[in-house]
Amino acid sequence: MDGDSRKTCIENLKKNFNQRKITFYRFLSLPNMRVEASYKVANILGVAGRSYMDGEIVETVKLINPGKESDFAEIPLSRVTIQRRQCSISKQLKQSLITTVLNSKSIFSLAVDESTDICDSAQLLIFVRSLSSDFITHEDLLSMETLRGIACGVDIFEAVKKSCRDSNLDMKNLRGICSDGAPAMIGRKQGFNFYKGKDKQCPLDDTKFLVSLAFQCLQGKNMNVCLMYRKIQDFMNKCRFLQGNIMKKQYFHLPKLYYFIKEKIIDEKDIPTSTFASVFDLILLNFED
Repeated sequence: MDGDSRKTCIENLKKNFNQRKITFYRFLSLPNMRVEASYKVANILGVAGRSYMDGEIVETVKLINPGKESDFAEIPLSRVTIQRRQCSISKQLKQSLITTVLNSKSIFSLAVDESTDICDSAQLLIFVRSLSSDFITHEDLLSMETLRGIACGVDIFEAVKKSCRDSNLDMKNLRGICSDGAPAMIGRKQGFNFYKGKDKQCPLDDTKFLVSLAFQCLQGKNMNVCLMYRKIQDFMNKCRFLQGNIMKKQYFHLPKLYYFIKEKIIDEKDIPTSTFASVFDLILLNFED
């Protein structure tokens, strides 16, 4: 075989190889692209709150591009497929959130709110916000628990504990729980806050924990004892000052609370001044010890 024929043969072999390569690429990439398109449609329908059947309506886009009906027809958009895609997306998002919270061993807080579905069934939405060691904040929906019958404080508390237990969250790293002003949430005898305070695993109502946290937040841990004593005395004086203003119903030194009262977001009569004063008493008592 001379030089020209050898060159022609090599070029033909390269052309055949490239054609086979393109064939294999199309065979492997097209199904992946169809699956990716199916996931994107499922995500759009889930964010918009549309039903699973709406995935089949998306097939009307064939009219926009009449030359590619066969490509659109191969995209799986049935009701069962859309449901399975959304469940897979939900599990992945939750697992990613829990992995982020657990890997960083970060502190976290919860926000609890009651809601209802389209059948008027009571549900509990639990949101988590965590702060990693790199000071990166993560916030997302932790879980949605179903409440049977009348939602009482003990039911809400057990639902929150179940959610934390299922997600392997350590209650010792819990730094706050935010809720609305419903009686089932803030009731003194049967509310969620009441059962939260009785639970030994929840450190939120432990005054020693609050004092330890305040000590850790003090600036200048390496300062001498006299300077530290003056810092603590200044802190205690500030607590007494705020306590006196709260008892006199003077909220000028509490800008957030004063703003809410001024804008009539909350009523001044609904502010539990005695509760705030008792919290300051407990903190001062522990600092004096």
